[in-house]
Amino acid sequence: MKPYDTKDELGRERFHPFNPGHHLHYAAPKNHPESDWYVTYSIDLKFGYECCSVDSATFHYVEPQLMKRLHALAYGLC
Repeated sequence: MKPYDTKDELGRERFHPFNPGHHLHYAAPKNHPESDWYVTYSIDLKFGYECCSVDSATFHYVEPQLMKRLHALAYGLC
């Protein structure tokens, strides 16, 4: 099976290995960025507000209270 590109039409990721705040503030290491696994294994990585698709499907390492908040935001409950 070949990998499938799951990015949106603007090239933003939909599946994320960290919580939303981490992605928003993430910056590649200035010295030796190739030593960072996230940079190494990502293709055309975007940073800041361009990091994440509005159609994002997953975030990892999300604390329960933040998950409830994200759910409420996604479904217009707040």
